[in-house]
Amino acid sequence: MRSLPTGKKQDCPRPYRMLWQELSVCDNMLLRGNRLVIPDRLRGKVLNLAHEGHQGVVRTKQRLRSCVWWPGVDVDVERLVRSCHACQVVSAGNPPEPICTTELPSGPWEDLNLDLCGPFPGGESLLVVIDKYSKWVEVETVFQTTTQEIIIRLDKMFASHGFPLTLTTDNARNLTSAEFDDFCKVRGIRHLTVTPLWPQANGSVERQNRTLLKAIRTAVAEGRSWPSSLPTFLLAYRTTPHPATGVSPAELLCGRRLRTKMPAASGPAPAPDRPVVQQRNARYREAGKRYADRQRHTMPANISVGDRVLVKIPNRLTKLSGAFFSEPYRVVSVSGSQVTVRRPDGKLFKRNSSYVKQYVEPRDFVEPFSLPRREGPACAATPSARADRPPDEAADQCVGLRTRSGRLSVKPQWFGNVVSH
Repeated sequence: MRSLPTGKKQDCPRPYRMLWQELSVCDNMLLRGNRLVIPDRLRGKVLNLAHEGHQGVVRTKQRLRSCVWWPGVDVDVERLVRSCHACQVVSAGNPPEPICTTELPSGPWEDLNLDLCGPFPGGESLLVVIDKYSKWVEVETVFQTTTQEIIIRLDKMFASHGFPLTLTTDNARNLTSAEFDDFCKVRGIRHLTVTPLWPQANGSVERQNRTLLKAIRTAVAEGRSWPSSLPTFLLAYRTTPHPATGVSPAELLCGRRLRTKMPAASGPAPAPDRPVVQQRNARYREAGKRYADRQRHTMPANISVGDRVLVKIPNRLTKLSGAFFSEPYRVVSVSGSQVTVRRPDGKLFKRNSSYVKQYVEPRDFVEPFSLPRREGPACAATPSARADRPPDEAADQCVGLRTRSGRLSVKPQWFGNVVSH
């Protein structure tokens, strides 16, 4: 082994000049310390060898650094691992986007959220409807969750409070049928559906289901019949001030305090001030948004129309199943955190942005990409050949490659000058 002679730094290609004193030649092989410097035509093969076990970026770098080196090896590893198809299919997805809060409706019983809770061991389910403004909850026990049964129970509620402006549900078949759509249209109700497989979009009623389940479980724990205990819980809930509004649901919806077993002074309650209620609700929701975004480590999604993406599998069939479908899909539209994608067979469906991630096309690493090649015949010439040509001719053939200082940027001659010394 012999090191490069001193005073020859200018003979090294630019990527090697900062460490030219570490370079040496042994059996016509260029070394940096005790690591082999890989020429560009072999780097793709070495990268594939280092990634044979499909380890991550850090461990693949560590494996390469232990025995080989070349300029830009870290960038090459990152691009290789991130574009590996198998790694993309089984790796984790993107974090959820920050929560988008909605404004409080202008009045009670205008915007409703609906969901089904159950079934329970007795075969019954709960039809839960909550008013976004007043937080008033209506609960109906049903033994059949058909569209006809849901319509009958909703008509019963609407007979007491009137028709709302909007009704938000999930994408269950009994809530997206043509019969249910006709039911809403005839009554002038705008039916909205949330993003499939994303119950957070219907969060107000989903959170209410959790409260109902707690009340039911406590009744069972005390040995009581939970259907007969449910009205007691609903009365207590409707007459308790809500933390978001500071007023009980009964006062906001009915305009009065309901009489309960709790002792209270007689006399009418003051009417709730709607602007104050809306301001309090806005502050409450903003504080909840900041907390949830911090706890979930949210991050804005970088998904655009036309991108190829991988879509997460809702329920893995086995432990060996990947996290995403193997075939990339095409993004058709983006609306907030809702992404519409098209499958290769042409079918469209919607998912939340956390269910998709950008697909990085696998690259051919036979040619180097850490230091891109310059195009043009003049730039492929050696420095000595360029020196023999007239300056004007060299400038004409290297148009677009001149730096700000006026010098011509040319492709480095890999290893040639270094090994020759």
